[in-house]
Amino acid sequence: MDLNKIRKRLDELEAEIASLRKEISTEQTIPESKEFSPTDSTPSETPLKKRNWELFLGGNFLGKLGLLSILLASSWFIKYAFDNRWVNESVRVLVGLLTGFGVCLAGIQLARKKFRILPESVLGAGFSIVYLSLFGGYYYYDFFSLSETFLYLSLLSVFSSGLAYWIRKEILYIFALIGSILSPILISTGENSYRFLFGYLVFLNILLFLISRKTTWIVSSFFLLVANFVLYLFWAMNNMQQSGFLVPFLFINITYFLFVYGKGFLFPKLVQKNENSGGVFPRWNWIFYPIFLVLNSLCFGLMGYVQIEETYPKFGSHFILFGAVLFSLWILLSRKKSGFFYPSQLEIFETIHLYLLLGFTFVALLDFSEESWLTFSWIIFAGVVSFLSSKYGNTHLRYVSTGFWISALVKLYFFNPMDDVSRLFLLNERFALYLLSSLFLFGTYYIQKNGDFFRFHRGFIYMGIFTLILGTLMDVYHTVYDEHYRNLAYSYVFAFYSSVFLFIGFRYSFKSFRIAGIVIAIVLVGKLYFYDIWTMSMIVRIVAGFTLGVSFILVSLFYQKFREKLMDYQKTSGLLLLLLSAIFAFPLNAEEINTKGYRYYKEIRIPKLPDKAGNVGEEENVYYGKIKLDEDVVRHSGINDRRIVHNGRTIPFISRKVMGASDKGGKKNQVFFFRKKGSPTCILTS
Repeated sequence: MDLNKIRKRLDELEAEIASLRKEISTEQTIPESKEFSPTDSTPSETPLKKRNWELFLGGNFLGKLGLLSILLASSWFIKYAFDNRWVNESVRVLVGLLTGFGVCLAGIQLARKKFRILPESVLGAGFSIVYLSLFGGYYYYDFFSLSETFLYLSLLSVFSSGLAYWIRKEILYIFALIGSILSPILISTGENSYRFLFGYLVFLNILLFLISRKTTWIVSSFFLLVANFVLYLFWAMNNMQQSGFLVPFLFINITYFLFVYGKGFLFPKLVQKNENSGGVFPRWNWIFYPIFLVLNSLCFGLMGYVQIEETYPKFGSHFILFGAVLFSLWILLSRKKSGFFYPSQLEIFETIHLYLLLGFTFVALLDFSEESWLTFSWIIFAGVVSFLSSKYGNTHLRYVSTGFWISALVKLYFFNPMDDVSRLFLLNERFALYLLSSLFLFGTYYIQKNGDFFRFHRGFIYMGIFTLILGTLMDVYHTVYDEHYRNLAYSYVFAFYSSVFLFIGFRYSFKSFRIAGIVIAIVLVGKLYFYDIWTMSMIVRIVAGFTLGVSFILVSLFYQKFREKLMDYQKTSGLLLLLLSAIFAFPLNAEEINTKGYRYYKEIRIPKLPDKAGNVGEEENVYYGKIKLDEDVVRHSGINDRRIVHNGRTIPFISRKVMGASDKGGKKNQVFFFRKKGSPTCILTS
């Protein structure tokens, strides 16, 4: 009986365990991959908490102060022992080595016991003691030869780096890295041992690359990258001319490729795993990553250019283009290895290398081209970039193309070496550069106009118009030598372009061209009335007056021909609407009139008309009415000579013939339609 109860109880327990397992499996959630953000680089199991200052001061700060005190006391004790000759030179070095390794062993024990903060500090102090002991034995006591010292320091660097990787502490690796970098500097005898120097630096870079394949350490990469650049720069300033080309050039390329693959491609993949690798400032990895990509590429370009320019000056620009080709290769490779990146990381990687590609290409043109050919190459480059940005809708590329256009146009406007070239009017290289710039700018505007919205797309067409007009004026300046006729030619240029842009604007519904035509016409009128009449000779004034008058009449005819487009508020600019409103509103206002110029005067009375409410004769009511003109008014005046005056001020009116209305003699009657505010009213004719 008891056995049956036990079996029954076991069955119940098994059922409960099965149900608990099922609940646990359903409640567990696997975190989905998210896009790269500032929080992606930190461990997910360590939520953001408020800093515990008591724990920081007691568990971290005081511990480090204690280690510092021990180091100071040890150094004072050793100095005291040395000063009193308690130990000889060999024992001094041995004591230093034993002390350093003993401190390192203590740090390892702390790391094995899972202490979080102290192990890295203790190990860093221990390795520092060992470094100083080895250096002192070589430099002060001559116990070690140069090769032995370098071998010991290298082995110590490898050991400390491996230990830092084992306990996952980047700060310890940075200590080891600083010691490794200082080793060749401290043991240097002043000789130009560049093969040894660059070989040793390549060894350190390979060691960091191997560690970077498993960790998200990027601060140490900054240290080594800066060390590579600084050491190369100091070496180049003193010993480049006495050294070979191949070893430094290989060092530049090898270190660059190691950093590109290790940090450009592997680092984003490691960040996706979201593991705690003991990095320094892991929350800032999203900022460090793009900065490192840019800094690595710039150091590569600068060091390579300096190296080639010193040895093979003609190939400096080729190396810059080689860098641009590499950047394009990285963009293509990143798309094939898109699994290494989050979407946001991939966009950052491609955008940075796209900017670098364009920048390196633009700089390379400085060496490939000279004088006017440099201006030509910059214009072509800016035009192609703006075309591509408009064609594919790349917003980043659009802003970059704007910067290139600014540089190219500044070069064209102010630093064009062909300004003093005298050629046929408009048939010369100088005007061709201005025309080419304008065509590229017009084409960019046209593509963007038919595509998506870009807030600066109108700036391209206005800069194209300005460039075209400026190029024509420059040609006038260099081909017309007489001052008065040159001034007249300027006016012709403005009149021609104003007519052309107005015609194109109306014919093809380009509002920007219409605005440009109006602005140019205003500039022309201002030039004529505020400058030309005071400086031109009489003959030039006459010629200018007739020709410009005819031009303005033609412009007016264009406006008359396309007046329907002007009345369409959807196709008319706000400036045109404002001008037209001012023009039409001006004569509609009652204004004072001088009656001395009028010969015929007739007073009439208008009957009171009822308002909408049916009230008759209200003086304040405003209404529209009509006046039937008699034979005397028609005989003594033309259609444009009549005025309606009320209380000494003119009243707006419209005069027209009414079809089918005639008097008793069969003559047609004319009617005034007016807006008045009471009576009496009179009619004046001149």
